[in-house]
Amino acid sequence: RNTRKSTKKDLVLKNPLSGIVYCRLCGGLMTRLAPNKRNAYSTLKCPNRYCNNVSAPIFLVEKKILESLHAWVNRYKLKTKATKRKPESQELKKKAITYQKKELDTINKQISNTYDLLEQGVYTVEIFTLRNSELSQRKVEIEQQIKETEMELEKDRQRNVADAEALPRMIGILEAYDTATNAQEKNAMLHEILEKVLYQKDTPNTRGNLNNDNFTIHVFPKLSKR
Repeated sequence: RNTRKSTKKDLVLKNPLSGIVYCRLCGGLMTRLAPNKRNAYSTLKCPNRYCNNVSAPIFLVEKKILESLHAWVNRYKLKTKATKRKPESQELKKKAITYQKKELDTINKQISNTYDLLEQGVYTVEIFTLRNSELSQRKVEIEQQIKETEMELEKDRQRNVADAEALPRMIGILEAYDTATNAQEKNAMLHEILEKVLYQKDTPNTRGNLNNDNFTIHVFPKLSKR
């Protein structure tokens, strides 16, 4: 998130994907190669000269990233709706906590009873020690189960709150993306909704086949995972 964009002071950013796309082969941050005699367009390339990742036109990578994000949002909305229609998971966790707390109360009473039975002579010291140890161990286990289930419920709550804010923001940015007037604005928008993108291309395009997007990308949106 703190990646510095590869621009010099007082220069205008020309790469909308700056600080976002990483090489899937070596992990390096992909950089922009300006148009030249060979290519009339900007390309995205891995700066590692020992890496075999093949470069591609920036406009093609940008297009594919946007397509992937739109598709991802649509899938995510369907999963979110399904989760809202079926809240059984959270309800089961709440019921589990209620049951575990009742069981914990029962064990506390049983532990107290072991002392009474010892004083009454019903339990020998050996039986008391064994029974008390078993109940105490069970008590620790249940307390840990309650703690873990409560943590899961809190994570669910935080995720739902985050999604309620993040998903509309992502949709709004994608809808407004085409209205951006320069690479700087586009880059800022993408940084708002993307953690990173992994890029890999194994085969160079043949002459006259510029628009062949024969590369793969893996997008990491800034939303919780479901």
